Amino acid sequence: MESGLKNEKIVTADAKALPFPDNSFDLISALDSIPYFGLARYGDVVDLQADKKGIKEMIRVLKPGGHLIIMAPIKTGNPVLYFNAARIYNTEIINEMCQGLKLVDQKFYSKEKKSFVSGPTFESSLALMSYYFGCWQK
Repeated sequence: MESGLKNEKIVTADAKALPFPDNSFDLISALDSIPYFGLARYGDVVDLQADKKGIKEMIRVLKPGGHLIIMAPIKTGNPVLYFNAARIYNTEIINEMCQGLKLVDQKFYSKEKKSFVSGPTFESSLALMSYYFGCWQK
């Protein structure tokens, strides 16, 4: 599908099986999308490993030296799965999913404090959780 912008093409695809050759992109951004993969929230089929499969595919199509930018809800302690809603990760899970990549930078934002903080926190409400922002390089 054409977007109307020069040199831009919109492709709708399954994140677990991207229709691109290996090493295709210099930059991939996954801004608050991965936590919803495979939870049937947006009409996809239930696959509790879809987030990990999606990241693996993103890494596959990322060029050597390319960057993957991730934003996702995060907390300390054990990760949480709110079925048909979202996943909340911890740093261990994010590091595991990005295995083989080099961490360039990461930041944590607390909605409760309305500012960036030194590490993830977990408030009592989904609306007040912390968010992870990470830049990884292949």
